[in-house]
Amino acid sequence: METIRTRAKDLLPSVLLTLLSIIQALAIELLWTRLHENSYLWEAGWVSVLGWTQAAVMLLGIFQVWLFYTSLVMRFRWVPSVRDSALPFVIGILEFTLIDLMGPAYLALWLCTLAVIFAVSVWESQTIFRRARRDPENREFFETLSPARLRDFASSIGEISGLVLFGVLLYVTGSPPWLSFAGLLFATGALAHQIYENSRYWERSMSGSPV
Repeated sequence: METIRTRAKDLLPSVLLTLLSIIQALAIELLWTRLHENSYLWEAGWVSVLGWTQAAVMLLGIFQVWLFYTSLVMRFRWVPSVRDSALPFVIGILEFTLIDLMGPAYLALWLCTLAVIFAVSVWESQTIFRRARRDPENREFFETLSPARLRDFASSIGEISGLVLFGVLLYVTGSPPWLSFAGLLFATGALAHQIYENSRYWERSMSGSPV
């Protein structure tokens, strides 16, 4: 049984990254197709500004998902479960949904869907961290890092709540351009913060210095 666990831990990074590479490549191709189909992107005005900002946020989101997985599988080892293979498909479906919903008319639902991706990613990262903490091979990282408490999720909860709040406000108010742009700027900031946090933990793992 121990041999099977070791083999599974050895194969997990290549399996996950191969699967994720395919899904992310399809997402980028679908995004590129959507950009070519939407003529409003080439017209002057708020609609064009919102469209390009939304596309930029989408690209940041695809990059964040890739960074999220690569940082996990390259930093930690854990015994995989079926959900480890299923979750990339779930995130991929959510990404495809985001791309399909691109456009000012669906921005409220788009922001709420982005919030769901945030929530799924945070939940899954903590699930993996708990399993990785139990594996002796990850002791060097976790021996100076106490288990996460509720207050450690304050920023993630705030970002998820903010995205949902903007989505609800846009739905209720009819999506005025200034509020739509504010929502997209908030989404950009939230994704930039997540990328920064991933980079910070990556540096800690590589250098062994405190977070």
